[in-house]
Amino acid sequence: MTTKVYEKGLRAESCVEHLLSSGCLSEYRELILLPIPTTKDGIHLSGYDMECMEAVLEAGHGTLVVGYGIPEDVGTFIIGSGGEYVDVMLDERFLVANAELTARAMLGILLTEGERSVEELRLGIVGYGRIGRALLRLLLFLGAKVRVFTTSELTERELGEMGIETFPSGDPEGLVGLDILINTAPSQLIAPEDIPLGLVIMELASGENFLGVKGVLRYPSLPQRLYPRTAGRLWAMSVERLLEAKRGRG
Repeated sequence: MTTKVYEKGLRAESCVEHLLSSGCLSEYRELILLPIPTTKDGIHLSGYDMECMEAVLEAGHGTLVVGYGIPEDVGTFIIGSGGEYVDVMLDERFLVANAELTARAMLGILLTEGERSVEELRLGIVGYGRIGRALLRLLLFLGAKVRVFTTSELTERELGEMGIETFPSGDPEGLVGLDILINTAPSQLIAPEDIPLGLVIMELASGENFLGVKGVLRYPSLPQRLYPRTAGRLWAMSVERLLEAKRGRG
């Protein structure tokens, strides 16, 4: 079969390699692998000037398109052209596994690049989604002192009952005394003027957060950067699950 891969690097190579060897693509003549995420602005492919639609223009019978957050109009076009697509953004198992891999990578950076041990640091985590939960669990296991900033009152109560210090996401008082703030939230919830001098911010979620703020360390797409082959296998396993579910519904 032919393959068109729109993500560079070992993660995509590992994904394609696993898919081809698994036999799950035997009924297709072409694989189009779109980036993770497929698009950041809803129009263009991540990392490319071309529009998402341009990447699938030749999709037809026997074509499988794999993406992450495929725009609705692109998905409609693929189906209308006789092709099929799967969107790994809809696979909760993949999202959780990828978040855990991200958290593990972040912990590795803290352990190997910092001048102080993790248990000596006072850390803040902004956001309590999949990555935030996974990261908190790992940090607590190592004896770190952690505060969680969240927009959810329910999360505040649940973590409070566990003895974990919490603050509303926009509360500047929670930033006092922190050594490192790790942001996992997709949007910026901390105002730049509230950030204390010397606080190190480790940004996991978006390249658009904390623009112009000094001391921000950006770590986009950690699974691809540090664990590309593992991340690629997780990606491929998600595609296999989604195809199996699709065939089961058929």
